[in-house]
Amino acid sequence: MKLIVCSDSHGSLDHLFAIVEGCPAEEVVFCGDGWQDAEDAACLADVPILRVAGNGDWGCPGPDELLVEREGLQILITHGHGYGVKSGLGPLLRRAKELKADVVLFGHTHRPFLLRVGGILFCNPGSCWTDRQFACLELKNGQVVAANLGRME
Repeated sequence: MKLIVCSDSHGSLDHLFAIVEGCPAEEVVFCGDGWQDAEDAACLADVPILRVAGNGDWGCPGPDELLVEREGLQILITHGHGYGVKSGLGPLLRRAKELKADVVLFGHTHRPFLLRVGGILFCNPGSCWTDRQFACLELKNGQVVAANLGRME
């Protein structure tokens, strides 16, 4: 299963939609700060878009975090602001361990990275608003078989 991960569109539906349309996947995960963009992209695209609310999504009806299972992996999805990710991964790591997550997808910092900590893959796709950044994960039989960061030109 191929997942595209995006975050922080901040009103740039065109950037988000370009990524969704330009990177075929079975599912898109949106990590907050652009809930309406993700909702609009879900209506336009032919792919399901999971989404969580970020600190900039005032009045949004969406959840702050989701825990989903894909290909035998537990995936925690959050924006990250509630876990202070701009200051480090400590609180988010504790939450991931509490939930027995294998993968954590989050945004908020606008800085893309992939990092494995204690057997858990942390993925921040960066910002699709300013830099058209995203991440691509390929999952199969309980494994992350590929994880890459990308940028739409």
